[in-house]
Amino acid sequence: RNVRAKLLYSIRDPETRPWNYRRPRGPDDPHPADTGGENELKEVEIRDGRFYNTKALHSGNYGKDLDDRNLLTLDSCGFELAKVPEVNDLKLSLEDFYGGRRIQNEYYPVIAEFVKKHTGAAHVKITSHTLRNGKMMNRKNLPTEPMKERAQAVSGYAHMIHGDYTESAATSSFKRTSICPDERHYRKGRFAIFCVWKSIRKEPVKNDPLCLLDERSLLKDDKIDGDVFGYGFQTSVYRLDK
Repeated sequence: RNVRAKLLYSIRDPETRPWNYRRPRGPDDPHPADTGGENELKEVEIRDGRFYNTKALHSGNYGKDLDDRNLLTLDSCGFELAKVPEVNDLKLSLEDFYGGRRIQNEYYPVIAEFVKKHTGAAHVKITSHTLRNGKMMNRKNLPTEPMKERAQAVSGYAHMIHGDYTESAATSSFKRTSICPDERHYRKGRFAIFCVWKSIRKEPVKNDPLCLLDERSLLKDDKIDGDVFGYGFQTSVYRLDK
């Protein structure tokens, strides 16, 4: 069902780029605080994407008898809802996701193959993954000792509306990606960076759900360039002007 909620937008300031530090600031950093930039909560309608995809899929015509606005596809709106049965076949546990080796050894190849088939890409490379859990950002809160010992860094929820890469940052990230000698010919041609999200619990998500923006509703002037500073890297992201 559709709901209304307040989302955090940015306010454009022609003199200041918004910023965010994901690491402790040092004496040489140029900013006086961990975050900067004016923000504002704005109430918007959030639509249930499962309804739109299901309606389109059940029609069997994929747009021939439906308005294109009912289709949520990578090409039409920049994201897509999909099921990957092979992931269920892996029977991964929470411990696997919080630091287990099975993620890189078994989950990565399944997702890479799915993306390759779904997009027609000649080559797919997974560079990393992120866990988001506001209550378990501190390893001490993880429920079992093996999870505490092996846990990857756990991040909180990103409440600010944003895009992970600006166009220039995406190109820089692509060029920085480490490759094997037999992958060198993939340095040329078109590329795309995808985020593949899933809930890792069996229970439905009730708090802090993932919301995605239909890019057909976005104007170029809506984007605000912002800076992110992490351990060993600096990159640029898009924020959304209110």
